[in-house]
Amino acid sequence: MVAGLSTSSNTSNDGTGLDTGHRKRCICGDAVLQDYLKTLPADFEGDACPSLTDENERMERELAKLDRSGLKQRVASVTRRCNEALMELLEQEQQMGSRLSEVRYLESRLSDREDEVEMLRLQLQASDDYIEGLLREKADVLRMLTESKNELAHVSAKAAKLQRDLNAKTKHEESLLSPLGNTSCAASADVSSPPSALRVHSLAEQGVDLGGSGSGEMGKLAKWICIEPSFMGREAFRV
Repeated sequence: MVAGLSTSSNTSNDGTGLDTGHRKRCICGDAVLQDYLKTLPADFEGDACPSLTDENERMERELAKLDRSGLKQRVASVTRRCNEALMELLEQEQQMGSRLSEVRYLESRLSDREDEVEMLRLQLQASDDYIEGLLREKADVLRMLTESKNELAHVSAKAAKLQRDLNAKTKHEESLLSPLGNTSCAASADVSSPPSALRVHSLAEQGVDLGGSGSGEMGKLAKWICIEPSFMGREAFRV
């Protein structure tokens, strides 16, 4: 506990004395211990821990009182205690060996677990990379879908514009062709009804016959028809 102290008992050849140097070291240790005790509070004043020098002196006195047989018994007792302590140490060493084997087994299991964790980490990293690739592909597909929608909207708008232009052009052509259609219809009607012109001609002749020089109702009607060609068309005017 205190530096400079020793628990070993260096005896002389007869087992009754201590080495002078060892005694001096013990005295110096006692002085240091006394100085240390003086610095402690009052509750610790006194000899709370007796000096080891006193214990060594007591042991020397006990050994000095023993004869040869007593010393043998004392040595046998100490040897027995040492053997018991040695057996305990051997048992503890065996236990420590078994514990060490268990620790090594656990270390190997831990190493295997670390390898498994590393493998799982690599798999997780690969899964993350695969998910990132899928997300990039999804973004590309969404971008392409958006572009396709925009292109479809542009094509639809262009088709609607072309349809409007076509409708306007068709109406314009119909408006241009409508007078020609009416003229062709009137011409076909005049060609398909020649008896009407003949009847008008006969009526004119009858008016001339009845009224002399075109006098009378029939003559007036015939003259009016001849003056107004739009009444019976251009063919009646010709007649």
